[in-house]
Amino acid sequence: MHKNHTFFFTLILILLLAYSAPATENKWDISSETIFRAYERQDTEGKANRLFPVYEYLTMDYGRPLAPGLTFHAHGWGRQDLSGSDVFDDRSDGELLYGYLGYTFFPGGPGVRIGRQIIFTGLMDERIDGLSFKSPISQWMTLSAYGGAPAVDSTYKDRREQRVYGCRMGFNLGDAETGLSFQTIQNAEPDDDQRIGLDLYTILPADIIFSGFSSLNLVSNAWAEHSYEMKFRVKDIEIKSMYQRIQFQDLFSEGSLKSSPFRFLGETDEILTVVGGDASWQRPLFEIGAQIKNYAYDQRSESNIYSAGFFNWTAWDMAEISLECGLMNGDSPQNRFTLGRSAVKMHSLPFLPQSLIMSADFIYVKYDEPIYEKKDSMTAIVNCSGRFFKNMFEVIVSADYSKDPYFDRDIGASLIFLYDGGSGALGAQP
Repeated sequence: MHKNHTFFFTLILILLLAYSAPATENKWDISSETIFRAYERQDTEGKANRLFPVYEYLTMDYGRPLAPGLTFHAHGWGRQDLSGSDVFDDRSDGELLYGYLGYTFFPGGPGVRIGRQIIFTGLMDERIDGLSFKSPISQWMTLSAYGGAPAVDSTYKDRREQRVYGCRMGFNLGDAETGLSFQTIQNAEPDDDQRIGLDLYTILPADIIFSGFSSLNLVSNAWAEHSYEMKFRVKDIEIKSMYQRIQFQDLFSEGSLKSSPFRFLGETDEILTVVGGDASWQRPLFEIGAQIKNYAYDQRSESNIYSAGFFNWTAWDMAEISLECGLMNGDSPQNRFTLGRSAVKMHSLPFLPQSLIMSADFIYVKYDEPIYEKKDSMTAIVNCSGRFFKNMFEVIVSADYSKDPYFDRDIGASLIFLYDGGSGALGAQP
């Protein structure tokens, strides 16, 4: 409890300092999101659970992006359940997601970061506590390297002894950019996790954009993942196609197994192949499109095809309307359903202040066969938001209701306070 009080006190102090500092001298960029949740969940046995959690998301940045000199970046969250229930007892009540110092020696030149950071370099997408470095080697080559320990909470204590190292050599070839990556996780059982990856982005003739990557597990000597996308236009129609193949046992090996939310898939020989695409026709006030994707599983010997059509309409600066109708045709009962979704966002309402925005989202799913004796599910969300205090704060009031075969019903409400200094760049956390 004391730790949560300290967190919120520090937040208020920072916001006051940021508000009082002159704009010309203030190099701090502070954003905050405070969420008050209240909801009741009734399970299939009829038991109602009432929860009142409070979430805080805080982001701090110091310095100027891409400019030479010292910068600081941090983002974390905390939670306090006011209901006193034991629902969150086995989960973390807060975490520093990233917090690091950066130094850029000159524009476009070498840069270094130290601290907790998220690495998106080639095939790496994990948080580490360590050091990263990026520097141009020539006009056509850039070297990125990193090293440290996995940034984990108490849930993954067995990963704290591991060490992560990696690098990427990037090549800029004009209309094409490619990179070769290497990563190793030491002290992973039973063997060190080692991978190499190749990523590519290129603009082909006729303005065709092709991008993607492949990852090879050096321990098992098998391809862990392929993911590629191609995008092009035919007159006013934009077309996208994609291909993805994941071999879970090689993607989530022992070295990375503990940090993945899908870590149980690493214990299977399952191979997922996804092939699909979408096409859309855009005009100044509306967009019409369709999409289709096929999800094929190797071990389960089943496939699921999802096809949908959608329509988006913008009524100048007053409203936005979105409609979607989809069909999932799968081999298992839970993957055979019809989906309908509608969403509306009103920017200008009669008899209400112009700064208020109303939005609503409704999703309905009709299953072909009953699941736990129920054949449908629905979700409805209504929001009202407005900006106040010289446009520096935003307040969002939200209500939601849902029911599906796995819960009798969920009823919830949220009160969200956003502070972004007037930039409007901060969005509500999921």
